[in-house]
Amino acid sequence: TLHAAVGLHPSLIAEEWLATVETIADEKKQRDSLENTIHQSIAALENLITTAPKDRIIALGEAGLDYFRLDETLATTTLVKDAQRTLFTAQIALAEKYSLPLILHVRDTGSAAYSTVLELLRTHKKSDTPFILHCVSGSVA
Repeated sequence: TLHAAVGLHPSLIAEEWLATVETIADEKKQRDSLENTIHQSIAALENLITTAPKDRIIALGEAGLDYFRLDETLATTTLVKDAQRTLFTAQIALAEKYSLPLILHVRDTGSAAYSTVLELLRTHKKSDTPFILHCVSGSVA
């Protein structure tokens, strides 16, 4: 029997989705476009969870924040970080709703991603469903 973990990797924002909004000049419209993409992707992920054969989806992930390759000098970096937080928060909600463990991806050269992940988990993760640290790099200080 095959089991699966499903999720939306945080680097999707910077590596794939951002390219579609960079052609939009207005920052509000960029944010709206990313929010819409995230909403549609979360809906597709939830559909996958609910239509898969019973007990085949056993975890949600990789979910989290990946600031490792972000260029802090680019104007879009804040947009990417905000979108990653939105995506991660939505995946926490799905994991909670379906009692699935979260497989966490937290990657940074410093400690910002870790601090934010801990803050979001404290705020949005209410159950005792476990989480798994899959990818961890950078500093936790």
